[in-house]
Amino acid sequence: MFTKIYLLTAWSVLYIIKYRLGSLYFIKKERITIKREGKNIKSKNKILEAALNEFGQKGYNNASINSICSDNNISKGLIYHYFKSKDELFLLCVKECFETLSDYLQKNVVFYNDNVEKSIQNYFMTRHKFFSENKEFRQIFYDTTLQTPKHFKKQIYDLKRNLDSVNQSFLEKIFNQLSLRESISIDNAMEYFATFQEFFNSYFQKKQSENNNSLDVMETRETQYHKILDIMLYGIAKQEDKR
Repeated sequence: MFTKIYLLTAWSVLYIIKYRLGSLYFIKKERITIKREGKNIKSKNKILEAALNEFGQKGYNNASINSICSDNNISKGLIYHYFKSKDELFLLCVKECFETLSDYLQKNVVFYNDNVEKSIQNYFMTRHKFFSENKEFRQIFYDTTLQTPKHFKKQIYDLKRNLDSVNQSFLEKIFNQLSLRESISIDNAMEYFATFQEFFNSYFQKKQSENNNSLDVMETRETQYHKILDIMLYGIAKQEDKR
C-alpha cells in the first residue's frame, strides 16, 4: 500500500514538473512571438516613413529603392523581406495618403447649413492646411491624381474609394442646400461633377507636360479647382441661392 502511494506521488510530481516546464516553454515562446511581431511592426514603420519621404520628395518616377536604403540606413534585404517591389511600397504610401486625408477631412471640414459658400471655402482651406502640414503627401497625391502610373490605375482607383466617398458626401450636402433647376436631380449633378473632374484633371495633365515643377501645377490646380467649382455650381443653381 505504501509503495503504491509512493509511486503515485512520484508520478504526480513528475507530471506537475512536466506540466510546468511545458507551460514555461509556451509562455517563453509566446513572449518571443510578441517580441518578433513588435520588431516587425517597427521595421515596417521605419520603411514606410522612409518611403513616404522618398516618394513625397521625388515622385514615383524618380524614386528608387536604392535611395530609400542609402538615405535611411536600411538594408535592401530588409525592404524585400516585407515588400516585393517598388510598386508595392508606393501603393502602401498611396493608401496612407488617402486614408490620412480622408480622416482629416471628416474630422476638420465644417459644413454650414445656412451658408453654402462658407462651407466650400472651409473645405478647400482644410485641404490646403492638410497638405501644408503633411508635405510628404502632396507629391504622392499629385502622382495619383494627375499622372497615375498606367500599370496600377485599378489599384489606385480602389484605394481612393473611401476618399471619393468623403468628397461625394460633402458635395451631396452642398447640392441639398441649393435649389437646382427642375430638370436636374442631385444624381444628375453628381454625374455632371464627375465629368467636370475628368476634364479638369485632363487640363492639368496637359499643363504638367508644359511645366516641370509638379508642385507648382498642384498648387495652381487646387486654386483653380475652387474657382471652377464655384462657377459650375452657380451655373446649375438659381442665383439667389448664393449666400
